[in-house]
Amino acid sequence: MSSMHLRVLGPLEAVADEGTNIPLGGPKQRAVLGLLAAGEPHAIETDRLIEELWPDSVSEANRKTVQAYVARLRAAGLADAIQSGPSGYRLDIDIVTIDAGEFEDALTRARERLAVRPGETADLLWDALRLWRGRPFEDAFQAAALELEVARLEALRVVAYEAWAEASLAAGRHREILPDLRRIAEDYPLLEGLWASLIVAEYRSGRQAEATASYAAVTRRLWDEVGVEPGSELADLHRRMLNQDPTLDPPPGAPRLVVPARGLSEVPR
Repeated sequence: MSSMHLRVLGPLEAVADEGTNIPLGGPKQRAVLGLLAAGEPHAIETDRLIEELWPDSVSEANRKTVQAYVARLRAAGLADAIQSGPSGYRLDIDIVTIDAGEFEDALTRARERLAVRPGETADLLWDALRLWRGRPFEDAFQAAALELEVARLEALRVVAYEAWAEASLAAGRHREILPDLRRIAEDYPLLEGLWASLIVAEYRSGRQAEATASYAAVTRRLWDEVGVEPGSELADLHRRMLNQDPTLDPPPGAPRLVVPARGLSEVPR
């Protein structure tokens, strides 16, 4: 029985154990595989697959089309991976690894290590974030269930970014992370937690003018795009920075985490 790796954090890719890419067909055929991946380890009923692919047209012809999609995927190299059940199909998780599952497992491990091993946590999270290659399932037909899974995974990606930044700060890596953190903050212009971490990193790197400019930038964007002022945490950080509060400079042996880790406690075990 051959094993395979399924990559869903971007365009769908299936890679056999010998490194061969498995052709996955068109958008709806890819959506069948994506729905099985999103639903693993549980079976997905054929009727549910039909409803997702043709919401307004559940018919016997569409049932045969789903069966044809599955047959083509199996013939392409997924014969062992896709198992049949009484009323549908499932992925055999004993032989299929999915990058989204690896990503979520890394978040769980990070939650357990953040307080005592921030450097190790930062490395773990960065490796997990490198699994992302774009929007999940981006080349599959966007069935409703896949849209929900995309939203869930994207929310976890934000959690990972925030936790990575905070763990990196706790490990004293403020200079090291600045280029990546600036780029990521620009990708999430309204995410105050990431901007708070960026401001702390700039301040600790001796770039107070840049930290002040970053605070002004996120303040302007919050007001222009959603009509709100910065939250109390970000505003307090700005005040502390202007006052050169010594608590922003972690002394040796003291806790280094300035911004509380948010979200990791909510990651399922």
